[in-house]
Amino acid sequence: MRRPGARLIPTMVSACLLAATVQPAAFADDGAGSWGRFVSNRTAMLEELIAPVEHCFAQNDALDGGSAMFDGCYDWHSAVHAAYSLHALYRETGDTRYLEIFESKNSPERVAAELQHMRTTIRQRESPYGFSWMLALVKEREQVTGRHDLRPLADEAVARIRETIDSVSPETARQLVLIPSYPNVSWALIHLQLWGEHTRDAELLGFVQEQAREILLDPELDALCPVEADTAQDYPEFLPPCLMRLAAVAQIWDVDRRTLAGWLEQRVPADLWIEPVVEPVSIHAHGLNFSRPYALWHLWEATRNTRYRDNYTALVTYQVEHPEFWSLEDSDHGYDVSHWVAQFGIRAISQSYRRRTHNEIVPPGSRS
Repeated sequence: MRRPGARLIPTMVSACLLAATVQPAAFADDGAGSWGRFVSNRTAMLEELIAPVEHCFAQNDALDGGSAMFDGCYDWHSAVHAAYSLHALYRETGDTRYLEIFESKNSPERVAAELQHMRTTIRQRESPYGFSWMLALVKEREQVTGRHDLRPLADEAVARIRETIDSVSPETARQLVLIPSYPNVSWALIHLQLWGEHTRDAELLGFVQEQAREILLDPELDALCPVEADTAQDYPEFLPPCLMRLAAVAQIWDVDRRTLAGWLEQRVPADLWIEPVVEPVSIHAHGLNFSRPYALWHLWEATRNTRYRDNYTALVTYQVEHPEFWSLEDSDHGYDVSHWVAQFGIRAISQSYRRRTHNEIVPPGSRS
């Protein structure tokens, strides 16, 4: 997606606190029925969201014209999460055309060229955000196809993300928790954790645990970044940093389930319910109804509090039903939103197919 200047979380936390509301009547009594309908409809939702992804991945956009593989979707990271989305759709539908779209830009020669591109042109620009998406893509590809041809790109992504985290002080890293866009360190640590679990890399998982304890568990962040700050209707950026911090702890922290759930529940008001953004105030804000539930799903997995799952379901369903937020044809903003928002939706929905026990991910093919 396009990069306006990165900004710290808005300094209007007190105003944001007022935006956290009791569960609205529209969704109040859906409960398990709402979840059941979501499960029945989620593959159809993925198939609806994939149209703008197919369109943008096929493009050759000028911004990243130097990329051998990821030159569509306006910018490199958006093309990478488009490639992730194509693999996710193949996993859930079995339709090989999604793989064929990706393979049209894949070859050993292109992988080698892309590795050089990552080491030079975008080495700084795409770390940690875009390189985190690369880990999601390669993990998905390896799980659904058994192919390891993109592993060199994942290895490079891990090295660059670690370099980025190691290059800053713990104090600066904690500030990066508060950034609601590309430099967000919680997003990076989630993806390092998922990659470490996928590859069974004990050293990498140890590094992530250490960073989580040093950065994410800092009690000062409780006051600096309450989850209520991520509920505002007029929020201008695409990542909810306070929710994402808790999502990262839920994904990473290696403690027993009861301790983890208790820590999380202490930081989330009992009546928290995030209403859908109905009038996004910026291009980036068009993605909030997908990125907020992405984080909520992690809380649901860690706590089994169905309120988080039901809020996730309500937000995703609302967003899919409003293509003016993500469709090329239906949005007044056209390609500015269609080149990335739907891909975040696919990522959020795809989580719901996996079965997770604490500190163990069961691949999506093994359904509960």
